[in-house]
Amino acid sequence: MVGVKLTEHEDCSAIATKIISEVGLQDCKLERAHRDGKRIPGRDQHLLVKLTFHQDKVAVMKKARQALADKDYYIIDDLTAEDLREKRKWRTQVQALFDAGTRLRFIAGRWRERDGKPYVFGG
Repeated sequence: MVGVKLTEHEDCSAIATKIISEVGLQDCKLERAHRDGKRIPGRDQHLLVKLTFHQDKVAVMKKARQALADKDYYIIDDLTAEDLREKRKWRTQVQALFDAGTRLRFIAGRWRERDGKPYVFGG
């Protein structure tokens, strides 16, 4: 979870449970929740959350964008080092496509079109 304001003596599990309920899942089980990353002045550390069941994670990820659209925070899926390299590899081409009106999303290690099919870059 990115953009969640850091408070003194916070209960990360309670914060995560509240946000997940805002997404629309009331009975989701958390395995753990904690802050992670370097402390940078003016920026809040990410709130990492591990759910007990993978199906809950999938449900949260599917609903989060729309449910949290008007909030100052959002939920993203963690990327492996390999996925991050693949995402960055095509950064310039993805920006050019976006500027031309083509929207792509990075899901499951690949840049994909709206219908979920992998986008094939020329080169």
